[in-house]
Amino acid sequence: MHFLCWNIIGVCFDGETFQLKELYRKTQPCIDGLVETKPIDFSKTLLSKWWKEKAMSFMAYKEIPVKAKSGGMVFGWDNRYFTHKNTEKDTDDNRWMMIQG
Repeated sequence: MHFLCWNIIGVCFDGETFQLKELYRKTQPCIDGLVETKPIDFSKTLLSKWWKEKAMSFMAYKEIPVKAKSGGMVFGWDNRYFTHKNTEKDTDDNRWMMIQG
């Protein structure tokens, strides 16, 4: 099982998007994390850019939204390899998230 975590520093940059797609293609992670996502509205449509080679019907994710214009985290997983049971988040500063499975 592979886990990939990327400090994306905003996902709007084409260079970052290309590099991330290549990493997904090469490693095919079952669990992944994106940090410093900046003010982006995450949805399955956006995440499908990176998970294109996987069946989106098996994918799930949780996110911590940005606070002001910084931060943000998204963690996604393939339900065939990881079963989500609970998510705990920092409710004060949006600085951490723990996913249990």
